[in-house]
Amino acid sequence: MKFNYCKINPDTATKKELEKEINRLNHLMHDYDNTQMALKIFINSAYGAIGNQYFQCYNPDVAEAVTLQGQDMIKYAKAHVNKYFKDYWHKDKKLHDKIGITVIGKVLNDVVIYGDTDSCLGSTLININDDIKLRVDLLWKEFSKLNGFTIDSFGHEIVDNPEFDVLNYTEDNEIKQVPVSKIIRHKVTKAKWKLKTKLGKEITITNDHSLIVFRNGEKLEVKPQEIEKTDKILVIKGI
Repeated sequence: MKFNYCKINPDTATKKELEKEINRLNHLMHDYDNTQMALKIFINSAYGAIGNQYFQCYNPDVAEAVTLQGQDMIKYAKAHVNKYFKDYWHKDKKLHDKIGITVIGKVLNDVVIYGDTDSCLGSTLININDDIKLRVDLLWKEFSKLNGFTIDSFGHEIVDNPEFDVLNYTEDNEIKQVPVSKIIRHKVTKAKWKLKTKLGKEITITNDHSLIVFRNGEKLEVKPQEIEKTDKILVIKGI
């Protein structure tokens, strides 16, 4: 295998040279990580300030635009990463040579296996259909036994293709049964919000996730801290 990104030849380098190069690459990795974290904190701070009603430049529409732009970037990146690996990866011999691998065939399936997603507590009841509701932690437990699970670099425990449907509110304003592609279990240390409707239904979420509400006849996507007592949250009647 070639090591084009190293400044030394690992096959001929001394132990001291290897240790120095490893140390350099570790510092480089942390520099990049600090850069992306600084950008993330800056963007989150912009959202937090603009979405604060006591801020002089408070504007919920601009705050919402920040989160929507983030969602759009994630979707854009996912689409283009999948397109590259499906349409171009098998032909990118220059890159193959650079990283010292041989690629024979095309990639047929999507390569992006995880993106930012709203989370729920393990005790949350999932509507499988009109008659059946099951706790999400029990669903993960049962399907992890049947299908096994993988752990990604963030420590998320992922069960792929659990083969059941859930009710979902679509972009066409319809409620449909749609297949679940993954069940992901992970720890959360962020502060949580509990919202309760007049009908007694409850949901607990972190403040970086959104809810669809209806306010003055308009459908809005808002953060938990932006919920007003008069907002109506979409629920499924009789479930």
